[in-house]
Formats: sequence, structure tokens, C-alpha cells
Amino acid sequence: MNMKIHNLIILGLSFLLLIGEWGCAHHAIAPSPLPESMQQQLGKIGVVVRSTGGQKTLSTPEAGRLSNIRRGAGVGAAMEAGVGAQGGVIALPAFAVLGLLGGTIYGAMASEPWEEQDASFRTIVTELNLNRTLPERVAAFSRLHGYEIAHLSTGTPEQPQEPSRYAAARRDGIDTVLEIQDLTISLNPAEYLVNPARRLILSVRAQLIRTADATVLDDRIVTDKLGPALGLNEWTADHAVRFRQEAKQASDRLAEQLVTEYFMVYPFYERVTSEFFMAVHLKGLRPLYPGERPEFPASQVINEKDISRPIPNEFRIMAQRADALQPVLSWEPFSGPRVTYELKVWRSGRLGPDVLVYSRTNIEKASHKLEITLEPSSLYYWSVRAHFVEQGKDRITEWSRRSVKPSLMAKIMTSGIAALMPDPVDEGFYVFITPPPRSQNPKPAASQSRWFPWEN
Repeated sequence: MNMKIHNLIILGLSFLLLIGEWGCAHHAIAPSPLPESMQQQLGKIGVVVRSTGGQKTLSTPEAGRLSNIRRGAGVGAAMEAGVGAQGGVIALPAFAVLGLLGGTIYGAMASEPWEEQDASFRTIVTELNLNRTLPERVAAFSRLHGYEIAHLSTGTPEQPQEPSRYAAARRDGIDTVLEIQDLTISLNPAEYLVNPARRLILSVRAQLIRTADATVLDDRIVTDKLGPALGLNEWTADHAVRFRQEAKQASDRLAEQLVTEYFMVYPFYERVTSEFFMAVHLKGLRPLYPGERPEFPASQVINEKDISRPIPNEFRIMAQRADALQPVLSWEPFSGPRVTYELKVWRSGRLGPDVLVYSRTNIEKASHKLEITLEPSSLYYWSVRAHFVEQGKDRITEWSRRSVKPSLMAKIMTSGIAALMPDPVDEGFYVFITPPPRSQNPKPAASQSRWFPWEN
């Protein structure tokens, strides 16, 4: 009787998972641009950054000694609890307490000082003057693609006697203002360790405001998450030159993203291809060469002795080896009028894409031979998007990307447990590995410290 009930539960759970699988495959789509009917009502558009009192342009969450103490304690307890579990239930609490104490002490002693670095970052943000350069880039990118957006020199102060704070702009012929607020550069922890690597993220709140009556036509948060995740020493090296470069590049990308999201983006429907235990969720143009196929492990591709840097998880599961250091990358063609492609290649860091090493636009075919020589035995990310013309207007697809999730079969065979586990590969760009040199013995991948595994 109990076995029958157990089988019925599994059958019911499998049915629910099947419904969920279908739902994910057919309904997960990206946000669309403004409806054409609304775009036609916008008239002449101006863009401005509006600063608010007390706004913090730089954010460094979970920075400082107390945060490192918490992380050290948590990771230390978890690590030692795993060791204690091998000795039985009785030993587990004792080992966890020892790990908690050791991690707490280590987090306090090893914590990197933030005061001086924080001041340096804020000085650079002030020097970059993103409140001026961001709207300038928005205006320039919009003109390049046939969407005229004028740069308003400064945010107009509110005037109580006026029906709209942009009444003066309306008298100058501006019908709609793209108002950029809350511009924030964040260095967010990218891992749960003492002194974690931090990813640079730039975000703004954007509103389309009708100048006639101050009606907010659209309100959204736009975020650039393509910045690298680096340690504090990497962000601050050479007078923080990397921070300066990445903040400027993030600002340029965000400006383009604002125009693209509002007027030009072509969202991809999610396509799901299931293997036995894993399913690839594709949003974009499928990579043809180097292709990707989930395998556990990709032992025929990755040799730990050949790779000279730590290996992110997506390479272990998805990567194929290119046949040359100047490979011909190819992808699924996009169907549309006057199609060209844009291609980018990034060198891999420890936690994802690091340095952009290659960028090309106006590629006419769905393949391209790199015009630079890549490093041997190295890990690279790449992505492509299509530019095309629709009804006389420039359109741009999203950057192609994919994720890997447990397949329906995996969920059924594990009675739903697989659905509760982290995805094997988070959503991200495609990956490949370059061939090794003919006569060279690269250093093996770096590993965590044996004594302090919770340290970055």
C-alpha cells in the first residue's frame, strides 16, 4: 500500500514538472521595446540625467571587516561540518563550531582595508563625470541608428508654477524627456568568501516623461552586468586603472542599452533542447563552431595540465576545443532584411568573462575568422547578435546566450530533487578552449589554499 502511494506521488510530481517544463519552454521571453503606437506619440525626445540630493554614485555592499568576519565564520563552519559529517552525527556539531571559530578569526585577520580604496574609487567616479558623458553617448548612439534624441545640458529644477518640470524644454520643442535617475556603480560580491571578487555593475532608473503634463509614460531599471569580477588588488592596481576603464566601458554599454531596450531590441524566444539529464535553454543564435553540448565531464576537451588558469564550471560542462588560435567562429543565420552581425570575444577570468579581446561589427556572413591570434590553452567566451532593418528602422537582437538546467527526465528520475538543485550552468555566453602549443608545458590551474579554503 505504501509503495502504491509512493508511486502515485512520483507520478503526480512528474506531471507537474512536465507542465512546468512546457511552460518554461514556450513562455519565457525577454522584455519588448516600446509599442510602435507609443513610439509614434513621443515626438521629439531629449535626454537628461537628473541628480537627487544625497545620491550615492558608488556602492560597495558587504565591504569591510565585519562582513568578512561573517563570511569567514559561515564558510569555516560549513567546511568543517563537512569534515565532521564523515565521523558521524555526533562529531558534526563539534567540527562546525571549530570551523566557525577558525573562520571568524581568519576573516578578522585577513580582511582587506577598504577606506583608502573606497576614496580612490569615488575620486575616479567624480572625474569620469558620467552624468554628462552618459546622456552624450545616448544621443550619439541614437543618431547613429536613426533615432534622434537631443542631449539636454542639465536637469531642469522643479518649478511649482509650471504644470511640468520640463515645461521649459517643451517650449524648446521637446515633447518627451528620457530622464535618467539614480546612476549607481556597484562593486558587488561575486562569491561567498573572505575578500571576495567583486563584479562591476552599473544601473540607472529611466523614465519617459511627457513634457506637456509630466505624465510618466514608462518607468524601468536598466542594468549593465557585463563588467568583470575581480579581486580588490586587481581593481586598485596601477592607480585603479582597471576600475576607471571598466566604469567607462560600462557607461558606454548602458547608454547603448537604453536606446536599444526602448526602441530597437528584438527579443529571442527561449528554445529548449533536452539531452538525457540536462537541457540547454537557448536565447539567441545557436553556436555552430565551436559548438556546445552538455557533457559530464568534458574530459576529452579539458586536460587540467594544459589549462593555465582556474576553470569556470561552464567550461567543464559545455566547452569544445577550437582547432586553431585564429578560429573561424560560426553561428546560426538570422532571417531578416539587410542582416549584419556583431561579434565579441572575451578572455575568461575566474568567475566569468574578463577582458574583451575582440570586437567586430558589420559582419555580412554567419561566420567570421578572428583577425587576432588567441593565447594557447586558454578559455574564451563569445557571443553574437544580429543587426537588421524592419519597416525602415534599425533593429538589434539580444546578445546570444544559453543556460543549462536539469532535464525533464532528470527531474522525474530524482523525484523532483534535481529541480531544487542549482542549475549546472547559469545563463551566459558561449565558451570554447584554444588548442595547446606544440612545445610548451603550461602551469596547472591555480587551486585554493589547503589551510584556508575560504580565502579568495
